[in-house]
Amino acid sequence: MDASIDVQTRVPARETRPPSLDFGAGPDELTGGELRVLRLLAGGASNREIASCAEISENTVKFHLKNVYGKLGVSSRAAAVFAAVQRGLVGGD
Repeated sequence: MDASIDVQTRVPARETRPPSLDFGAGPDELTGGELRVLRLLAGGASNREIASCAEISENTVKFHLKNVYGKLGVSSRAAAVFAAVQRGLVGGD
């Protein structure tokens, strides 16, 4: 097997950006559930409201948010929304 080909890797090709706009993981690394939770979060929903809208438990919301924070390289709800807007994952209305 050719060492230069690794079909198991889920690392997306990185775009060239100025360092100030590099927020960590790419949007294609977020799962569907994480992206849905992130979009509801950006709309101002609480964990309870996100759980209700997404028909998942609050613990699952917390799990998804933890993953979103890690993938976006942030540590708060506000920072996650800011990073999502910068990346075009959610509208910046």
